[in-house]
Amino acid sequence: MRKRLLALVALPLLAQAPDNDLARLRAAFAQPSPELAQLRQLCDGIGGRVTGSPAFTRALKWGVDGFKAAGLQAKVEPFPLVNGWTAAPPRIRIEGPMGFSPLATSWGWSPPCAGTFRILDGGDGSDAAMKTLGTSAKGAFIYLASEPMTTPEALFGEYTTTARQSAVAKALGAKGLIVQSTRVRKLLYRHLDPRCDDGRVADLVEIQIAREDGARLGRLLKDRPVQAEIRMPNRVSGPVQAGNVIAEIPGTDLKDEVVLIGAHLDSWELGTGALDNGCNAAMVVEIARLFKAANLHPRRTIRFALFGGEEEGMLGSKAYVKAHRAELDRIRAVVIYDEGLGKVSGFSLGGRPEWRPILDAALAPEGDGAPKAHTDDAFVGTDNYDFLVEGVPTLIANQDWTNYLPNYHAESDTFDKVDAGALRRQTHEAAILMWGLANAPALLSRQTRAQVEALIQATGLAPQMKTFGMWDGWADSSRGRK
Repeated sequence: MRKRLLALVALPLLAQAPDNDLARLRAAFAQPSPELAQLRQLCDGIGGRVTGSPAFTRALKWGVDGFKAAGLQAKVEPFPLVNGWTAAPPRIRIEGPMGFSPLATSWGWSPPCAGTFRILDGGDGSDAAMKTLGTSAKGAFIYLASEPMTTPEALFGEYTTTARQSAVAKALGAKGLIVQSTRVRKLLYRHLDPRCDDGRVADLVEIQIAREDGARLGRLLKDRPVQAEIRMPNRVSGPVQAGNVIAEIPGTDLKDEVVLIGAHLDSWELGTGALDNGCNAAMVVEIARLFKAANLHPRRTIRFALFGGEEEGMLGSKAYVKAHRAELDRIRAVVIYDEGLGKVSGFSLGGRPEWRPILDAALAPEGDGAPKAHTDDAFVGTDNYDFLVEGVPTLIANQDWTNYLPNYHAESDTFDKVDAGALRRQTHEAAILMWGLANAPALLSRQTRAQVEALIQATGLAPQMKTFGMWDGWADSSRGRK
């Protein structure tokens, strides 16, 4: 079966025009690979990898060891995290003769909490519904119902709703929020309050309860006042060190120019971070191995990055950009994978449509199967962001979310969700892309501040930046092109 799988996924390479570099890459790709075993070690052996945690530190070593085994020198570039944070399972007991204990989890970087509290019905979480609570909300928890999440648009809406609801609850003086899960069958997941995108602890307690338990609580709230004993012993450690793993293959005649491929190494720990984003971290290491095994010598330097702190606000890539600001003019492409293993339809061009002919030429060896449905959009949600607002050309793989979406940040994001054939096909395609970019006749240049401002306007990026608390950094030039 394994030989058959290798033969099947190697077929696109076999169809290429004769080319010494591609022939060597084809031969390396057809050999047995450690990629799947390395991913399993990351998921099953290390598990969920919250930035700053002991598991994340072990993941950094996993990355360094993987690159070294591939024949590259690798290093950890450290960056500070304002607060380390460890979740503890909440214990909630709804009091009264019809009392029960809902299945619950904490949102990321939520503070600890213990005591007996009133729970108020915040309805659908709209401003109007929450504000009708008035002064009664002070010191209480507000329960918020939700709609089932079935599309990427609904997921992004969940993030924007979270930021608004948290701000309203804080203004009302509430102790915290109890939010109904948008996933069915008691599936729990973890988000971060978008206002806490720099490692700060949230300023109110934020709890998610299973969808079915939330529906029960909502019905109970319509019958009578509800009190609950809530104990959530989350631990906040104060400042900790995190890091990014960086390796590279030096270029030849254009060695001063850099093309970078990155994926984030950290994950939430309800699951084991297989689709988000262990599969792509393993892919980045495997591409480095393939290039070394094939003895390829790119014109441009190819840099490989495993970023930390993505889930807490792209903190690792932000730190990387800050540390490497002097060389940003030389970084000619940043390619980010962060959407699991769904088929790549094309790439988000970061608001720069001039990418299209370059990208299509780089992917031409994929023939008719090359992803071509590129989009001119720009967005905030992954490790492209700080490069984008610094004017560096970026690309993000646009992928089918069929498998990724229901497991996003959830307990179900585990190694068994990984399709081994899809992993190999995606690795092959990404390797072809990076090789094409590293050897392209010309790539895009870094934009000026004025050009980035025009890009933000043209792509409608500003509302996203404001929702996720990033606009002020851009406006005062503390984050982004000076």
